[in-house]
Amino acid sequence: MLKKTLLLSTLTLILLARQAVALTDEIPNKPGSDAETYVRTPYTLNDMGYFRTQDVYPDPKGELNVIVSPEYDQSDDAGDFSLPLSLEYGITDHWLASIAFEIYRGHYPDSGSDAHGTGDIDIFTKYSFLYINDSFTSAALTFNLHIPTGDIDRGLTDGFLRFEPSVLVAHDFPMRHWVNQVFGEWGIRFVDRIKNHPDPDDDDPAAHIFVFNAGYVLRTARVNYLAEINWRKRME
Repeated sequence: MLKKTLLLSTLTLILLARQAVALTDEIPNKPGSDAETYVRTPYTLNDMGYFRTQDVYPDPKGELNVIVSPEYDQSDDAGDFSLPLSLEYGITDHWLASIAFEIYRGHYPDSGSDAHGTGDIDIFTKYSFLYINDSFTSAALTFNLHIPTGDIDRGLTDGFLRFEPSVLVAHDFPMRHWVNQVFGEWGIRFVDRIKNHPDPDDDDPAAHIFVFNAGYVLRTARVNYLAEINWRKRME
């Protein structure tokens, strides 16, 4: 089923103060404390929702983020509104964990009654490897578990349990006064139907999905240049 996704907005509330990241006058030639300032600046762009690719960088140890990200999906025969609330916590400076719960989900079919209620749960973790072998290359391993806790009889979940591992890579190119980075993500979404609709014809076929995202950031003092490609392949 083809869907057009409209991202309404992303609101991020940071409960613990986060140190501002700024461009330095000159980028050093080797990693270190100044290099970390450099390398985290593109992450700030990504962290605020510019990209679909996940970030390779973790949150600092002890930082708690509360994220509300409403989304509306319109398909051929119904609309779905989702309001997930996410709690994201830096366990260490390399390890992050989060949980997201759809505190509200609305299903609006073209024919029939609308339905409202709570939706699904996602449990996510990420471990990052920063500045590998004293280089400007960083990587991360992530895993997301999607649990269909919504009511499938009312259209508040698709009924799929999802296991979603991925690998993230980012490389920075030191440039005076500029932030310059390429990044990529490779992942697979394994699915298993654990809930069924009352009418079996309403059950979408289970299909694993291969995910590839890649992008580029060039941030100057006045203008940010952003580019990203996203590719999905269903493996039925």
